[in-house]
Amino acid sequence: MNTVATNSAATNTVGMKQAITDLSQPAIQQNPWPTYATLRKNSPVSPLKSEFTRKTAVIVTRYDDVMMVYKDSRFSNDMAGNMPFPVRWLMKRIGSLDIMMLKDDPEHRRLRGLVDKAFTPKMVEAMGPRIERIAQDLLDAMAKKDSADLVEDFAKPLPITVISEMLGVPPEECYEFNQLTNSSFDTSTASGLRRITAMPNMWKMIRLFKRLIRLRRENPDDRLVTALINIYDQGDQLSDREILGMIFLLLFAGHETSVNLIGSGMLALLEQPDQFAKLRDNPDLIEPAVEELLRFSSPVVYGASRFPTEDLMIGDTLVPKGTEVIGVLSSANRDETVFENPEQIDITRSPNKHIAFGVGIHFCLGVWLARSEGKIAINALIKRFPNMQLAVPRDKLRWKVGGTNALRGLQSLPVRLG
Repeated sequence: MNTVATNSAATNTVGMKQAITDLSQPAIQQNPWPTYATLRKNSPVSPLKSEFTRKTAVIVTRYDDVMMVYKDSRFSNDMAGNMPFPVRWLMKRIGSLDIMMLKDDPEHRRLRGLVDKAFTPKMVEAMGPRIERIAQDLLDAMAKKDSADLVEDFAKPLPITVISEMLGVPPEECYEFNQLTNSSFDTSTASGLRRITAMPNMWKMIRLFKRLIRLRRENPDDRLVTALINIYDQGDQLSDREILGMIFLLLFAGHETSVNLIGSGMLALLEQPDQFAKLRDNPDLIEPAVEELLRFSSPVVYGASRFPTEDLMIGDTLVPKGTEVIGVLSSANRDETVFENPEQIDITRSPNKHIAFGVGIHFCLGVWLARSEGKIAINALIKRFPNMQLAVPRDKLRWKVGGTNALRGLQSLPVRLG
């Protein structure tokens, strides 16, 4: 296992002997897996041009290294404190957000402890029948056609409807909420221009959430925003800035991640028909099946950036203090030293030590919701359309990726419903 050590055993310093890794090439964006395999074998700690700091960052691609980066306390999560001034200014201008994933302990522990009292597995479980109903309504609409786009017709509208209802968005605000969410979290490109043009929609979304918080202070309901407002723990509670930050995190964790899991997961099953048939004939296998699809498709490509608080070794490479380090979760999930036949789906794989939701204290906030939506959605699709097939050649599919974007999912998934 690779470990972190002091710099006395250094054999090379990251960036000194290596070419800058460029993951933005279209061919790599569409099929990153051969590149990840090469990096794991030949350059597991590799320099990368950071889209945030514009300096040389580091990506790690082996399972053990990724685990270490996200569990070792000598890596800071304080992204805001390590960003250059223009980026800090822009983050401040986005306005009124206090985001837990950018915090280190003890502040992270405080925020996580509070939000865990509101956003509970029990709350997600209670949404199960409603998720089922939303899924069936979408499938009813699809069944009127011979073919469909599983992303636009199913994978997108399901999670956004669920999260809007969980938050307590009023019906008259739902259309604007859906439009702003789709535009603000669009990952079809990660260009700087795309981010700039998306800023007005981000500000509109913040204003919508501020209205929602004010509404739920005056008119409480039994939904999540009200629960976040009402959290009290030994006199402590969340501020409005912190509630806004939590809403954005939940949107990230409970919307785009689920969209990508459903779309990419169904593609993986369609490409390996023996596994599709096994799940179709044994729907009780849905729980291990979803875990395997999370491992195989890895809807979240990268974990959040980490910054060593001292010069540290990752394997035999010295990473200087303050360097941005990014763990490639999707590469770790196909590490051949950890997973047998990692390029194949096995919906009965056990154990399955994937890290699709990250690892350590910043383990994904929306894990229970993403799993629940994935299980309900994929089983419902296969039951309704057991003879579904791809409607286009595999090489015609395109992915919503760009640069070092953290999410990876299909732009569309045309299928014949049978």
